[in-house]
Amino acid sequence: MEPTQKKPKSVHIILSESYLTFIVLFIPAMLLDTYFNTNKTVHPNLVILGWVLLFISPVLIYWAQKTSAAFKKAYENGTPITPSFFMHGPYRVTRRPTHLGITLMFVGFSLVISSPFALVSALIAHLVTQMNFIKREECILLEKYGEPYQVYCNKVGKWL
Repeated sequence: MEPTQKKPKSVHIILSESYLTFIVLFIPAMLLDTYFNTNKTVHPNLVILGWVLLFISPVLIYWAQKTSAAFKKAYENGTPITPSFFMHGPYRVTRRPTHLGITLMFVGFSLVISSPFALVSALIAHLVTQMNFIKREECILLEKYGEPYQVYCNKVGKWL
């Protein structure tokens, strides 16, 4: 690496920045809700859906983190990297289970508190995360794992 080249950030730094995006956008949303007094009663089924999402999302996040830790341990122990290496836990369905879990958590909370600004902020944060942080994360992972990771990416959805 040349002295003028900037070392790429680690995946964990990028992930923490993407998670922070949700908080940074959520705070003004709450202020806007307070200012415009938008907390209206919504359909009870939406509130129930919000509670379900609030229950499911931490479970999904925990599952993703445990699976990711198992990946790291297997990689460090010399397990051969093949596309199936990545096909465990929630990573069989989505390449971004933690992001999905955080999005669902914010959406669920928005529904429970009947906050349209919070709901919009959660969806914007999800899009910003997908378009900005995920690209950088995938470049690092592709460089680290190579062709097996690319094959995995082609098999498993990105936008969930």
